[in-house]
Amino acid sequence: MMSSIYGQASGQGPAVVLLHGFCETHHIWNELGQEIAGKYKVLCPDLPGFGDSPLKIKNFSLEYIADELKDWLDLRQVTACTMIGHSLGGYVTLAFAKKYPGMVEKIGLFHSSIYEDDPVKKSTRDKTIDFINKNGMEAFVNSFFHNLFYAPNLSQPYIKGKLEEISARARLLKSSAVNAYLSAMKNREDSGKWISTFTKPVLFIAGSEDGAVPIEVSREQAKLSPKIEFHELNSTGHMGMFEKQFQAFDIVKKFLEK
Repeated sequence: MMSSIYGQASGQGPAVVLLHGFCETHHIWNELGQEIAGKYKVLCPDLPGFGDSPLKIKNFSLEYIADELKDWLDLRQVTACTMIGHSLGGYVTLAFAKKYPGMVEKIGLFHSSIYEDDPVKKSTRDKTIDFINKNGMEAFVNSFFHNLFYAPNLSQPYIKGKLEEISARARLLKSSAVNAYLSAMKNREDSGKWISTFTKPVLFIAGSEDGAVPIEVSREQAKLSPKIEFHELNSTGHMGMFEKQFQAFDIVKKFLEK
């Protein structure tokens, strides 16, 4: 069994796997990992193609990423875990839970979506690929991450610093990997029907001002299953782990303790 995934592990106890989002790295979970490592074994990987994890194939599905993650967890002798994913990480969490339901005890979707892309979103993915091919990663990153935050929050020094930090790491990514993920997200399966049959606890955290996942969509998804525990962060965009850090972390910790 081989895995090229790079990741960080800390703490002891029940396993909690934290998955970052699109064009991010495991570093987005540094603060949360420190918060919960006293009670849990916290595993934060770089998804293949991001951070220090290479991407071995050009054309792939999110199910392939789930398989790679499974190999990485097997090497660490993780047989059961709570898996929480931000945005793209939520899509991977869903793909993983579908393929390996026996390995997940709970799942968390952090500013993510159960639905597949609608036609408008699919078109946007294609346009983004074209933009990157024509203008490069620098131009893409300069516009992308800024829009993930609720604009008034960017006046806060801490939030501004986090924007600069994640943007700097994203500029190091290969456009081929970024474009491959855009295609994989565009072609992912809808999980609406599946979530209604999933019998384990689901955490859903949404931002009231999220431009990537509109709050109306998140509220609608929260009604798909009685197993979904839904929390809405006010005055928050797509990056609640920074924009409403204390509130978001408190929600996660209480969910893990249940």
